[in-house]
Amino acid sequence: MEDISLSKQRETERSRVMAELATAKEELKRLLGEAREANRIKDQFIAIVSHELRSPLTSILGWAKILRSGKVNETKLAQGLETIERNANLQNTLIEDILDISRIIQNRLRLNKQPINIVPIVQSVLLDVKPRVQAKSITLESKIGASVGTIMADAARLLQVISNLVNNAIKLTPQGGHIFVELQQINSSIQFTVKDTGVGIGADFLPHVFEPFRQADNTKARTHNGLGLGLAIVRNLVEMHNGAVNVKSEGIGKGATFTVELPIYSIPSQEINESLEKSKQDEVEEVPSLSGIHILIVDDDKDTRELLAQIIEGYEARVTTTASASEALSVLLVFMVLKSGKKY
Repeated sequence: MEDISLSKQRETERSRVMAELATAKEELKRLLGEAREANRIKDQFIAIVSHELRSPLTSILGWAKILRSGKVNETKLAQGLETIERNANLQNTLIEDILDISRIIQNRLRLNKQPINIVPIVQSVLLDVKPRVQAKSITLESKIGASVGTIMADAARLLQVISNLVNNAIKLTPQGGHIFVELQQINSSIQFTVKDTGVGIGADFLPHVFEPFRQADNTKARTHNGLGLGLAIVRNLVEMHNGAVNVKSEGIGKGATFTVELPIYSIPSQEINESLEKSKQDEVEEVPSLSGIHILIVDDDKDTRELLAQIIEGYEARVTTTASASEALSVLLVFMVLKSGKKY
């Protein structure tokens, strides 16, 4: 007779170790795959950012050189200034999206929440996009509920969410298409919906729509511009308002429907009216004259210093500009000496 229990025990232990190694190997393989995919998306995003920032910059620099030549009539001058302003605004939007997603990733984005009525915000967005809709011969229909409750939100960020979704629908809807915008209250929630007959979303990309740095079309011959950050920012802003956003699409070429749900905030109507009245007063309040005030500007960029000085001097203030903190401190010391009247 031979005792093989020890051998059996070793064989069992060996099988267990081999199974754990196989599992670890699969997990490592999965992590490497995710890392490669993340690196690929990062490279694509950098390429897209470079292209998207360069395009408006080309128009800005080109028209600036033409206007500086002085060989333009009034019509061309107006066209050039309008093109420069439009492309500067586009570039500013792109940069703001990058900064917003950076703040979100670092958890540094803060909201200024207060009780607001969402109806005027939706109406203002629909009014702003009217020229774009007419230019593409798109039919834009809207249905706004008669009684929509108040929500606790950051008005500027809520405007950003609604504007992003509506403008996205316009961008992705072909000429002659249809967009439907609806705002309604369902029980204790407000539901904002944007439905379009645009390019639609494929089933493979649908789960990734709200992920940052992801676009369905990442090729060099992309039909639509953008950084692929807008919807990621929308999702994060909505969730920061304790809401939810979702998307539905039957596939490529069959349009898409985005729905935002936000909770109702119940407060006395008197407090709502007082808050709205205060907001209106703040909007119409004029900036007082700064005559008699001496302002010190500190900025390392010469063009920014000159721009700020020009704006502030427009309000009758006296302005001194400096390029560094050390230079600013020296100027302040001189001011203090002159004010005291002492000799050093």
